Amino acid sequence: PPRSTLFPYTTLFRSNPVMRSHFPHFENVVFHQEAVWVRDGEAPFYLSRAYREDGSTLLSTKTTGFLDMQHPITVRCLNLGAWIKKTFREHDRILLKLDVEGAEYAILESMMRDGSIAYIKGLYAEFHWHKIGMAKTDHDIMIHHLAKSGLPAAPWDALGQ
Repeated sequence: PPRSTLFPYTTLFRSNPVMRSHFPHFENVVFHQEAVWVRDGEAPFYLSRAYREDGSTLLSTKTTGFLDMQHPITVRCLNLGAWIKKTFREHDRILLKLDVEGAEYAILESMMRDGSIAYIKGLYAEFHWHKIGMAKTDHDIMIHHLAKSGLPAAPWDALGQ
């Protein structure tokens, strides 16, 4: 949408093609069938073999979610930080919810480096450090850097547990 009509609207990114049918057309929702990531292009995407299609990811290091590591599909990726800077202005009110099965660390680090994190006014994230082989101390460092930048991460739990 043009900048003058950005609000209110929601942008939804889902790279899993199975999930597309779960998101019919809603007014003021822009759907992108792309994975948010740290660069534009294509990447292998590991689908879950579970009934509910939970836990698919860009990360080959993820150890949960019944992933089919032998048969990844290729998905389009979008550099989230660059897209935010191109699409919005820094004073716009952007609330970001990330549930990207381990990719949140690389994405948030990239956004801190490129300055796009300053565009985010609220962050809700489901962190998956324990599912990708990351040390809890590294996770804690990320949380500290986010809080230091003025953006404390509110917890998000997609399963409500």
